[in-house]
Amino acid sequence: MKLQFSLFYVVCVAVGVATSPTSVPAASVSLKTKKNNKKSKSKKSKSAPASDLPPKCEDVGDPVYSGAAAVPQVTPSEFLRNYTASFPAFLEGYEISDTSGAADVRLQSSVPCSPNNAFPASAVWCTTEGQQKFRATIHGTCLHDITDDYYYMKGAMTSFLNPTGVCRLLRVSRTAPGTWNEYETPGMKAAGNAIEWAYDDEHAGMRFKFSLCPDPEDGDKVEVVAASFE
Repeated sequence: MKLQFSLFYVVCVAVGVATSPTSVPAASVSLKTKKNNKKSKSKKSKSAPASDLPPKCEDVGDPVYSGAAAVPQVTPSEFLRNYTASFPAFLEGYEISDTSGAADVRLQSSVPCSPNNAFPASAVWCTTEGQQKFRATIHGTCLHDITDDYYYMKGAMTSFLNPTGVCRLLRVSRTAPGTWNEYETPGMKAAGNAIEWAYDDEHAGMRFKFSLCPDPEDGDKVEVVAASFE
């Protein structure tokens, strides 16, 4: 009963994301995250684009990948760091510690904490200090554009809040200190889930529906996450 109450509380708050305006550090940070945070503080000018960016969106469309090994690298290595959230209000921040697309999300201490270890549901757990955390997974990405200031990527992702997948436009600063912003379109969920099974006679694959993500110039895109990094 406690778990149901906690998750219901978070989902109710999350529903307000699309209608509310926008306005944190992790308990443990991987060595790679610490290394990136340390390096980023010394950056004062725009660097060359990351060498391990995902494929261009215009080249892949809505791709079907058969097995995790077939998915191109999801997260560029320079994205491995801690992020401090400013929106939505229930979110404290998150850490991306490897390039496979996994992010461990921290909620504010005011959110009731209850674990969930029921597989295959998404991981939801409590720290020793009672803070609620959960695992969000970006299953696949593509590169929409690079400007002088930002990377624009599209990502198909899941969490316990979005178990069947959402597609978001990610805008990430190229230099630190910088920002990470995520956008959706109001009609995305009405158009169908962002991840679906695809079959042929021999095997099943996963289709990532990047076409459901907004483009930077879309006037109806809605900001759902705002965060910063040092």
